[in-house]
Amino acid sequence: MSDSTHNDYLDVRDLKNYLNIGITKAYQLAQRKDFPKVRLGNKYIFPRKAVDEWMEKEASRGCAPRKLRAM
Repeated sequence: MSDSTHNDYLDVRDLKNYLNIGITKAYQLAQRKDFPKVRLGNKYIFPRKAVDEWMEKEASRGCAPRKLRAM
């Protein structure tokens, strides 16, 4: 993957850091049916743009956890 492509996708640890959440919460998000992800074998990657859009949608609904809303 090129650097620009790599930056467009997050692995679970990148997601954890990007959203400032714990690793357990990152895995819980990955298990949600409505959370944007791509499965590659036994791993998930998360399109950064889709994660941002999901966060905006959840925040507008008032559903995002407090820790995520503070971002």
